[in-house]
Amino acid sequence: MILISSLDNIKHWHAKASDEDYISKFIFEYLAFITYLMNHMPLDIDVKDKPSDRTVIQCLKRNRDLKIEYLSMISTCVNFQAAPIENEWFEAAAKNSQWLEMKPVSDELRCCWHTIATILNKAHTQQSEIFDNQKWWNCSYPKNHKCKDGNKAIIRGEDDWVNMVEFWYSLRNNLLHGITTPEDHEYAHLIKNAYTTLRPLVEFFLYTLDLKEYNSL
Repeated sequence: MILISSLDNIKHWHAKASDEDYISKFIFEYLAFITYLMNHMPLDIDVKDKPSDRTVIQCLKRNRDLKIEYLSMISTCVNFQAAPIENEWFEAAAKNSQWLEMKPVSDELRCCWHTIATILNKAHTQQSEIFDNQKWWNCSYPKNHKCKDGNKAIIRGEDDWVNMVEFWYSLRNNLLHGITTPEDHEYAHLIKNAYTTLRPLVEFFLYTLDLKEYNSL
């Protein structure tokens, strides 16, 4: 049996996400995303065994450095762009000249998130929710019973990192559990924009891993 490293897996799924329909693109990109979270993202809680998908998703919601870097791709808010990144590998990748050349234009990502927010908020207003399980929306705690602000499957703005992460995870669940109707026009827009918004984060993950690998030689 040939053992494949998690970095190779991330690169494989990321590459596979380049040349299929948008459902496949998003699923492949999500596989790269969750592989990174499960194997490389620092966790802020003690986990005895292998963490669950939900555990690492909640940790990502609370990860200040990744939040700052991702939102700097979207927001023109000076506070996000100037905020210091504390993790040395995240900081090194964020300042890497190759990454800065590849870093997506904020207008494109902002437009994608605006489309996602419009569809989700419209569905909520019309009481035709797209995601049945909403208990983890607007929640970054390890346990969802601590949430106090209400749970609505909506994106509250271009800095709503917690619900952006939950959107990717919830859409993945809907697709894999057969809850979606991909032929639906608005759902097709959600899937396409989910892929477009997730891909830059995976690309940033890969830069941090490449830097680690290069510096370990």
